[in-house]
Amino acid sequence: MSNLIQIHLISTQNCSLCDEALEQLKTLQRQTPFLIREEKILPGHPDFKLYKSQFPVVRIEGKTITSGRIDLSLVKHEVAP
Repeated sequence: MSNLIQIHLISTQNCSLCDEALEQLKTLQRQTPFLIREEKILPGHPDFKLYKSQFPVVRIEGKTITSGRIDLSLVKHEVAP
């Protein structure tokens, strides 16, 4: 089992901020190892209304770190050794 931190990226379809967030996370991942698990939530999903105005959402260990336009410094603070 990996000891790497897992980042949960909650996104949706046709979301340019979501695409941008994934690219930012991948760039950071090259500097600091962690896992990225992307979950696309579509209309009709039970949590869609919860996240609709927040996409994308970055969560670590069940805690929301940042949402909307991603603040990468907040993510770095969580994953940096």
